Amino acid sequence: MNTFESLVPSGDIEQRPYARALVALLIGAILSNMLSAPVVTASFGIWPFVVTQFALLWFWFALTAKRLRNAERSVLGVTAVALIAVIAVVLLAVVLALQSSDLEAGAAAPWIPASIGTLIYPFVFLFNLVTGPSANAQDLTIAVLATFTVAPLLLMTWYSAWAALQPSELHATEPDA
Repeated sequence: MNTFESLVPSGDIEQRPYARALVALLIGAILSNMLSAPVVTASFGIWPFVVTQFALLWFWFALTAKRLRNAERSVLGVTAVALIAVIAVVLLAVVLALQSSDLEAGAAAPWIPASIGTLIYPFVFLFNLVTGPSANAQDLTIAVLATFTVAPLLLMTWYSAWAALQPSELHATEPDA
């Protein structure tokens, strides 16, 4: 499978190539968060991060749709998750744009991606809710918005693992009767 075939959601893909592509996609997703570092956003803005996120999302959708076709499963669920993830990327872009307008936000750690803070915020909020003082309305609002950016990642991870575990049904031979 060449690079351009992997960007088209039609066709099918076996389990092993799908798993290898998911590993490459995971590495790309982790590295793409560096595009939200204050040093990068100060020079180029958040657009490289947003474009990269949409490209990675399309690549995930195309791969998972092919895998589900190979397993003779419906692609409706992966389409719904991808649409939810599009909304999450837009929301994350808005949050990052608001953060990048604060000139002192990245002064202490200019190479730490801003997207990481947004993605771990719901977990930190829950930990503080259990162990610390009561939360105010602003903390709750930020936690809810951050949860909307994290939830699609969890859905995509679950859907990717489920698709990888599905047996290949396409081109399977039926026993002679």
